[in-house]
This record gives sequence, structure tokens and C-alpha cells, in this order.
Amino acid sequence: MPPIFRKILMVLSPFCLGVAGGIWAQAFLLPYLAWTAPFEDWKFIQQWNSRTTIIREVQEIVVTEAQALERTIERVQKVSVRVQSTKGKTILEGSGFIVTSDGLILTLADLVPEGFRAQVELEGEEKPREALVLKRDGKRNLALLKIEEGNLPTTSFADALPIKLGTGVFLVGKTKDNGSLATVVNQGIVKSQSPNTITTTIFEEPFFNGSPLFNREGRVLGLTTIDKEGRVAATPFSLLRSFAGF
Repeated sequence: MPPIFRKILMVLSPFCLGVAGGIWAQAFLLPYLAWTAPFEDWKFIQQWNSRTTIIREVQEIVVTEAQALERTIERVQKVSVRVQSTKGKTILEGSGFIVTSDGLILTLADLVPEGFRAQVELEGEEKPREALVLKRDGKRNLALLKIEEGNLPTTSFADALPIKLGTGVFLVGKTKDNGSLATVVNQGIVKSQSPNTITTTIFEEPFFNGSPLFNREGRVLGLTTIDKEGRVAATPFSLLRSFAGF
């Protein structure tokens, strides 16, 4: 071995042994002494034992079911719109929801009969917009409207049927309150279902007909119809997609 390497080795050897000894003492010797009498009474052992070493700071964030639902509602409430149609002194009012960002809207055919002037009111706007009725299906009570607009908020349809009984759902309807557009939310669970109807435990005012029904993830499950007793049912999203051409 060349002399220069011997000198380097002589210098580094004590340093490496000191580092190894320190690691061994920190990991094994001091913990042993801290739990062994009479060493545990030594002052420097007590000082070492009282030190606090933060290895990793952990923050736990708890999101309750109610908070998660509030966030979902806040995210999708602008998808719901107010639908109004008029003919002479006759006024029909209900809701619908935005299907595409360029202005396609689904609602009930009962809310926009032939010969009526259809209008749609969006959240955040003062005046309603004129709406063109692209098509109606009286048998399924569905209508597809179109307004001239872009970059509208949307959400997705649910994935698949059948929906599990007991699934948490909520509706978001729009109405007028002292001249201003107001949002109404109600929640319940899926009570029963068939290929053409989702029945819920929700009861609501009949003028919220056409409100979109969402699951807890904010996906559209159906379009609601409300009977005279206030029972809320919905046309399943599979039929809505077929009617809208998706």
C-alpha cells in the first residue's frame, strides 16, 4: 500500500470508529442504561431520557359525513336551474338541470307544454333566458331544452343500475323567493326502484318538480316528479341519457 494511503487510513480510522461508537451508544447503550438500575438515576441518563425527538409530524383531518355532503351540494347546486313556461295568464314553474356546458337542459315535459313560452333561470343571473324546446316525450314526461350559452357548470350521471336500496340521495330545486332565485335542498334514501322509477323517502313541495336527484358523490341519479302528497320519485338516469342522446 502506498505511504499516502496509509496516512489517510490512519487519520480516518479513529474518526470512523468514533462515529460507529456514537451510533451504537445512541441506539443500544443509552436506552439500556436508561432502563437499568442504578444507571437510570445518573443525571446525564435522566437528561437523555427526557429528551423528545420528533420523528414525523402527523396531522389528522376528520371530515364528517355532513361536511362532505355540504361540499357536494355546494359543488352541484349551480347545475340545477329554474324552469318557467307561460301561456296567457297560465304560469308553470319547476326545475331542471344542465346536461352540457353549451346549454342543453333536461326537465319535465309537463313544465313546458306545447304552445307555452319556455324560460330558464340560472343561478347568479337576474333575468331568465329564453329556451327552445328541442323535443318532448309525453309518455316518459321528459323534455330537452336549449339555451344560448357556453361554459355552463355540469356534473356527470351515475355509473350503473340498479342503485342499492338505502343509498343516500338529495335533490336540488330552484324557486323564486321575494323575487330572487332561491335554492332548496332535501335529502333521503332510495326506498325502492324499478326500470322506470326510483322511489325515495323524500317529501317536498310539488312546485319543485323537475329537480335533479343526486347521489352523495354529486352524480345525477334521476329527474324528480313530485305527487300531490309530496312524495318524491325520479326517472332513472339511464332513461335520461337515452332521451338526451348520450
